[in-house]
Amino acid sequence: MARLANSIRNDMFASSVSFTGQFDHETQIQSVPQRLLVLINMIINGPNIKDQAEPPNITQPVLTVAQLLMGNAYKQRRKPKEPPTQIYVKNRQMPLSIYVGMKVHSLTRKRQLVDSLHELGLSESYDSIMDIKTSLGNNIINHYSNEGVVCPPQLRTGEFVVEAADNIDHNPSSTTSTGSFHGTGISLFQNCAVTLPNPREQRLWETFQIEKQVKEIRALPSSFTEVKPLLAPTNMTAPAGLSEDTQRNPMLLTSVVREEKEWLDHVSDHLTQEINKESALSWAAFHASKYQNSMLPSVNSMLPLFRDEASSFAMLRHCLVVVQAAIHHFNPGQKAVICVDQPLFAKLKQIQWSDGLTQKTILSYCLVDFTSR
Repeated sequence: MARLANSIRNDMFASSVSFTGQFDHETQIQSVPQRLLVLINMIINGPNIKDQAEPPNITQPVLTVAQLLMGNAYKQRRKPKEPPTQIYVKNRQMPLSIYVGMKVHSLTRKRQLVDSLHELGLSESYDSIMDIKTSLGNNIINHYSNEGVVCPPQLRTGEFVVEAADNIDHNPSSTTSTGSFHGTGISLFQNCAVTLPNPREQRLWETFQIEKQVKEIRALPSSFTEVKPLLAPTNMTAPAGLSEDTQRNPMLLTSVVREEKEWLDHVSDHLTQEINKESALSWAAFHASKYQNSMLPSVNSMLPLFRDEASSFAMLRHCLVVVQAAIHHFNPGQKAVICVDQPLFAKLKQIQWSDGLTQKTILSYCLVDFTSR
């Protein structure tokens, strides 16, 4: 037993693991020596010599126990009465302990709770978690600065993107309003035809390093954070109606009308039937069910939040500017499609029709009122 323990301990201390900024199954497997995984897998799941070390057979409980052993192992034998202490080891940052610490801190914001888990050997220390979170924030901001635009690295170059803007309300029932937040959020979505490696996202994590004793996150580019003032538009010119070609050629809208009729017929057929989760009666569910076997999961990301309320004309115009800059960066030539609710839709149309904002960069938008469905 002692020889086996010493042999595996040699493998453990010969391994060097640093947090790369990402959590996935492969990262957990690569952070633990293979012989340690095999031993724990045999103890938990029983011996199986043929495929004991194959990745599909390595379950999460096995990875959890292995990472706890890696993160809490001491290189030198401790004295019998020496009090146990948890020491931050830079080259043995287990993904599990970092994930637990970040998850607990994100949910509770309690330093004492994170440090208690650290004393139990289940998490990194509070100071270490804060260093990692700050480094993650600074890394993405450096990425924005290098690219010259605030554009999420998850988005794929050359793929069509749809945007959505709405107000963000946090704790609106606060009696003192000190804990409430009324801001604006902008989300971007892509439906990719194929799944390919994203070089923009790979470059982001290649440069990631944990900065020690850095407590502040750097500022975002001023072009993103500064919302220029704007009064309510007064001089507006509504666009012309449908062209004569469109009015004389109803076939241009035939496919759209046919799809709407298919949905209405589907709803009508189910009025006398028992409704279940497979019925797909809503407009969105019906059309999504037609493509569920041929569509890959969408890529979605959210831009940093704005403190300004979405209902202001200045913030809405800034949404157009921010979205246009992001689209021009990764998919030049595309016209932006922005989805908003009805009140914001009405104000955005006023901005779009105002004489002072008829520049091409502002008017190349298709506004969608998603509440009309």
